[in-house]
Amino acid sequence: LHDVVRQLVRDRFKMARNKVVQRYDKWRQSENLHLAYVDESEVDKAGKKINPFTRGIIVPYTNAIMNTRTSYFFSVIGGKSPIIPIEGVGPSDIMPAKFAEMINEYQIENTSALAVLYCWLQDADRYGLGIIKNLFHEIRENRYLMRRQKFAAFGVDLFERKIKEMKRVLTYEGNIASNISPFSFYSDPNVNISHLQEGEFAGHKFSRSYNYLLNQSRDNIYFNIIELGNYLKTSKVDNFTDTDEDSNKDESNLSRIAGVETISSNTADEKDKGFINLEQIYITLIPNDYDLAKRKQPEDWLITLANNEMIIQCEPSIYNHFPFYVLEPNHDYASPFNMGTPEMLKGLNDTLSWLFNSHYENVRKIINDTLVVDPSLVEIKDLLRGGPAKLVRMKERAYGLGMIDKAVKQLNVSDITRGHIGDAQHVIDLMQIVSSTPNNLMGVVEEVKRTATESSSTVNLATARLKTIAKIYVILGINPWTKDATFNNQHLLSEERYYKITDTLAEELGQDREIIKN
Repeated sequence: LHDVVRQLVRDRFKMARNKVVQRYDKWRQSENLHLAYVDESEVDKAGKKINPFTRGIIVPYTNAIMNTRTSYFFSVIGGKSPIIPIEGVGPSDIMPAKFAEMINEYQIENTSALAVLYCWLQDADRYGLGIIKNLFHEIRENRYLMRRQKFAAFGVDLFERKIKEMKRVLTYEGNIASNISPFSFYSDPNVNISHLQEGEFAGHKFSRSYNYLLNQSRDNIYFNIIELGNYLKTSKVDNFTDTDEDSNKDESNLSRIAGVETISSNTADEKDKGFINLEQIYITLIPNDYDLAKRKQPEDWLITLANNEMIIQCEPSIYNHFPFYVLEPNHDYASPFNMGTPEMLKGLNDTLSWLFNSHYENVRKIINDTLVVDPSLVEIKDLLRGGPAKLVRMKERAYGLGMIDKAVKQLNVSDITRGHIGDAQHVIDLMQIVSSTPNNLMGVVEEVKRTATESSSTVNLATARLKTIAKIYVILGINPWTKDATFNNQHLLSEERYYKITDTLAEELGQDREIIKN
């Protein structure tokens, strides 16, 4: 049974990777452009270097555009209070909706949900695909708690003493959202990524320490952890399913851009079991087909494979569908994947960088003096000597003849790239039009005088396009995320935690956790 389930996970991840790996190069190029990283090895279709200048730069205008767009979307979606409003359908839903809204706000404020939202929006703009996972967690930690112990003699209490005890306590109960890199996400390739809920499976790969997994096994989340530890002592295999021999081909370029090597799975000493590579999949299957149960109707299951070798989690999913949520800024129902902003702007940004680099490369050549010298009149060694305040001697035959002007003369060189800066402005204007980010929206004061009405109209037209994308974000990801988070609270949150968050107001008003029909 174990081998059958393990092969199930391997086959699904391999099938998904064969499709998504075709986007990796484009995504890495988008990372480079977003962070203005000069990749000297990058070539065009003709095999010529895209960055041929020895001291060339990538003009970070795409970075400025993306920061503007992400800030706008974040302010529109996450800048209001409550962040995610919930409204009931009828009069009987009004109070339950308000309490559900209160609980969601509490969980957002007490987790890193806003940071997750920002990175979600940034990934969507950068890759054309942003992904988060939302799960209902019960986090238990080992805490030292103080209790009072009475000491008595002959039936009389003499004194009390505080005793510190280690206990495993529930520290958080509720929804927690986390970002997933597109490089780590795998979904059914038979459906477009925006329709992943219509597919048969969705999952992702990540890493956790052995000690973390061991602690989680105490709460019956994972199993086989002791066996996994014994396996790690005898095996060095720690790959993900079907990874390339060159593992960098499966990775984001962000670590390389930051100048940091990707964290390896090397251990500190022989007793350190290090981090475990996990592949977790939510899959719709018929349990009877895989001898998991006798039931013959499709069900959603959760399976986790450790180090591509050992199953450490296999159980029916508590969620009514896959707990993944996708954003696409350029949503197209017919496309399996859609482009991000850097990919759309790459041609224009490459042109902009070339205009700047070619101009300043030419300026460098001009400011380095090019002299025409008559060696019969001047001591050449004096001219070639480095350092300031040179003393250049005339040769003896030129003494007193007043021939200094004829001996040395600077070669006049014209700057044929002077017009490039003006051309660069035209490219910038095009980039702003394509990305809906005029100067006013970017906080740039325009040199051309405009009336308040003209400036306002320009910003309104640009934000109208961005609001359309924001609305698509809400439809594709924000609403499903909110709906599922509310559903989780209604069905999984304990009564004690529910009334504690609502400050007993719900209990006083006699409000149960009713299903909100909306």
